[in-house]
Amino acid sequence: MRRPVKKFFYSAIRLVTIYLLVVKYAFVFAWWTLKRFLPGGKKDEFNQNALTRFAWCFRRMLEDLGATFIKMGQIMSTRPDIFPPFFIDELKHLQDNVPPFDPRLIPHEFEFAFGKQPREIFAEFNETPIASASVAQVHEARLKTGERVAVKIRRPGVQQKVEYDLAVMRIFAKSISFIPSVEVTSPVETVEEFGNAIKGQLDLRNEANNNRRFRKNFEGNQFVGFPRLYEDYCAENILVMEFVTGYHIDDVGQTDCDPQWLARHGLRAIFQMIYKDGFVHADLHPGNFLFNNGNHVTYLDVGMVGELSDRDRENFIESFMAMADNNGPKVAECLMNFAPSHRIRDYDEYVKDVSTHVNEFFGKPLNEIEISIAVAKMVNILRKHRVRVNAAYTVVNVGLLVAEGVGRKLYPQINLNEELYPFLNELFQEMMKRRLAQMKVQAEQAAKQRAAGSAASA
Repeated sequence: MRRPVKKFFYSAIRLVTIYLLVVKYAFVFAWWTLKRFLPGGKKDEFNQNALTRFAWCFRRMLEDLGATFIKMGQIMSTRPDIFPPFFIDELKHLQDNVPPFDPRLIPHEFEFAFGKQPREIFAEFNETPIASASVAQVHEARLKTGERVAVKIRRPGVQQKVEYDLAVMRIFAKSISFIPSVEVTSPVETVEEFGNAIKGQLDLRNEANNNRRFRKNFEGNQFVGFPRLYEDYCAENILVMEFVTGYHIDDVGQTDCDPQWLARHGLRAIFQMIYKDGFVHADLHPGNFLFNNGNHVTYLDVGMVGELSDRDRENFIESFMAMADNNGPKVAECLMNFAPSHRIRDYDEYVKDVSTHVNEFFGKPLNEIEISIAVAKMVNILRKHRVRVNAAYTVVNVGLLVAEGVGRKLYPQINLNEELYPFLNELFQEMMKRRLAQMKVQAEQAAKQRAAGSAASA
């Protein structure tokens, strides 16, 4: 009985805390707004409009609520299909800033995972982490065979804490879902979706599986790498992998890398993830790239991924080819067919809006296009016409946004369309051959059925 009682009181306290923080930041938001119009007030004091101030209040509330809520906010920042740009921009500022856990707990984690103490596995183990986040922290160590390794350890008790917090989030989401303007955003379903994303990162074996799959997908590509795993030391709560050193994108000049070459092949690697493999690194921020001599890039932290079905990939390929041909009506049709649901009131107006948007960005080089703006405008058009955005669309969006950022940083003159079109054209031709082959098989089967029917009737 003690655990249910403890869970009840913890959940009750957390729920009350949320409500109090909502009241607190609602007051802060109202005070800021009022202050701009009081005598002597500075209207540009915060240099923010009302929406930006609201997003700031929401971010601060998540920070005050702690690690689970911060992690959810970070995941929310990758979903432009659900949240507007001003919200996304603010949530990107969320940082874990979680203090490391007590190093005296580390031996117990190793005992749970491997039945061994750290000293039985490592010749050296630094108890001071080199990185500490809400789900896990990373330590530097050296195996007895001499290899330098990175040891990722899940925070003790984090699973229970996440379960408690998600239960509280569900209760809170249900309590506000009766508000009409909130209900349309499906708060309960949204909490469940983000909760599943968080829980997927709690079992480090999922990250190990992602790592293996990426390594297989890029097997033979000497310019793209992922940290090598030490298979004997991969468990639910601990992951031991190769310690990777290198330079971040701002320091590429310290290597012998060719920025133009890196930009082009970096884009192709992301294109391969999205359009060929359908398995995408979903946390592709600049901190998760490391560059080394020889035009080599290593991708880190593959705990969060997105998967695209064959149908998803084919739809995106077809959509992009239509965009490349400046065929707005075809793009509108693809997006509508790809949507889980839609309630378009005026289809002609919908096609007109999509066509105008496609034409606005048609044929421009990357250094003249803000992909983040282009994506945001397209999502707004879909929202306006009540076309529900497919979750897979987000995976592609995030990948292309990263491609934009990396491309601009390394070689601003690169043209995204010129790089992507040949890549997708080849995949498009393969797709059409498969469809023709399927149609041929279906036609032959239909002919056999007709022949069998004729023979039976005779």
